[in-house]
Amino acid sequence: MVVVSDTHGFEKDLGVLPQGDVLLHLGDFARDGPPWVKQNSLQLLDEWLAQQPHKHKIVLKGNHDPRAYKPFVQNPQALYATSVQSVTIEGFVLALVPFRYQSAKIGKKNKSKAKPLLLPEACHVVASHVPPKGILDTVCTNGKAAGCDVLRQQLVSSTTPPPLVLCGHIHESRGWEEHNFNAANDDSNTLVVNAANANHGRATKIVHGPVVVELTRQQQQDGKEHVQVELLQMEQQGLPESSKRWEQEAMWREQ
Repeated sequence: MVVVSDTHGFEKDLGVLPQGDVLLHLGDFARDGPPWVKQNSLQLLDEWLAQQPHKHKIVLKGNHDPRAYKPFVQNPQALYATSVQSVTIEGFVLALVPFRYQSAKIGKKNKSKAKPLLLPEACHVVASHVPPKGILDTVCTNGKAAGCDVLRQQLVSSTTPPPLVLCGHIHESRGWEEHNFNAANDDSNTLVVNAANANHGRATKIVHGPVVVELTRQQQQDGKEHVQVELLQMEQQGLPESSKRWEQEAMWREQ
C-alpha cells in the first residue's frame, strides 16, 4: 500500500509515486478556502488519481475537504469514503474512517453525543483521517492530544485489534509507533503510522514523501492467520535502516 495524507492541493509535488496494489489517501486533499475552492481541489485530485497506475485507489474525507462530493466528480477514479465503511482488497479487510464531525472532538461534557463507531471485528487495517487519542496526535501549537477518543476506545475494546492503523490529520506528529491495544495479549501489537505529508501547522507545502507498507499473511495448520506488516518506506528521522516487521497472530480465517 502506498499511503499519503494531508496533501492540501499539492499532490503533484509528491513526484512519481512508488508502485503498489493500493493507493490510499487519508484525507485533507483540499486547499483552504470557500466551497468552490474545495470542490476544485476535488476535481484536481481526481485528475491526479487518473494518472496513477495503482489498481485500487481509496480517498478518505478529511476535515478540510468538501462535505458533498456529487455531482462534482462524474466518473470517480477512486473509492471516496465519506462515511465509515469496510472494503476487502486482495483478501485484506480495510476499515475506512473518514473525518467525523460528531466524534473528532469529544470533551467530558459531550461524550454521550458522539455517534458510535462500529468497525468490523476482524479487520487487518484501520485507515482513519484522525489518529487514535493519545497516539501520534500531539499538536505543536499547544502540545495537546487532538486524536479521536471514539476510535481509541474501539481499538481498546476489540478482542482482535488490527495489526495496522493508518492516520494523518496532525502534520507535526508524522511518524510511527508500536502500540498494544489488547492488555490481555502481550503479543497483540499494532503498528500505528501517521502519514501526513504537509509541513507543520497550516499547510503550505509538501515536506514528506509517501509511506509504503506491505502486508502479507499465511494460513497456519491450526487455522490461525499469521499477519506480517512491514514498513518499507517512510521519510522520518529515527527510522531504523532495516525496515522493522510487526507480526500478529489472530483468529481471522479465510472466507
